[in-house]
Amino acid sequence: MVSYGLNEREEIDYDAMRTLALREQAQADHRGRLGLLAAHRLRALRRRLRGRWAPILMVDMAHYAGLIAAGVYPNPVPHADVVTSTTHKTLRGPRGGIILMKTSAIAKAINSADLPRHPGRPADARDRRQGGGVQGGAAIRQFKAYQQQVLKNASVLADTLVKRGLRIVSGRTESHVMLVDLRPKGITGKDAETRARRCPHHLQQERDPQRPAKAAW
Repeated sequence: MVSYGLNEREEIDYDAMRTLALREQAQADHRGRLGLLAAHRLRALRRRLRGRWAPILMVDMAHYAGLIAAGVYPNPVPHADVVTSTTHKTLRGPRGGIILMKTSAIAKAINSADLPRHPGRPADARDRRQGGGVQGGAAIRQFKAYQQQVLKNASVLADTLVKRGLRIVSGRTESHVMLVDLRPKGITGKDAETRARRCPHHLQQERDPQRPAKAAW
């Protein structure tokens, strides 16, 4: 596994990524946590990766599926070879997961590798709820309005944190997720995660993509 970094604007440098992929002859490029890097340009990514060989482009949209379904966040499905997601986060469905595959060859490879070993137990009622999703015109309009409000709330939160002396990695968020540099307050990601549970709010400590210290969540 080879990781790629960010440019001086703390966004993905697609030209540098292509150079790295060519050098390493990557078989797959995995894109997760898209909102943290604020550079969700999958069409450009596929164009840069296609060349002397064809790596598989895989996107995990688990945290963003609801925003994507509501049409308020870019859809990776037309551009990616494999898309994975949960059904219980922003989709607000029962707990579960899905894998979308563009070709029968990829589907066969994934099914052969995964299903014989990790099929799980059947749960017909849950599967029916997953398949149903948001139905009806009124429900769809309500769902879209909800996701639009999620983006507005995240933008207000990011602006408020900046006004109170914190820094948002890449300077903004394009989704409901943001990476916050806590060093101006002299606390670690673990400290913030522990304190927030008393509210209660859920935070997750992460490493800043540009720095080794655990200074952001």
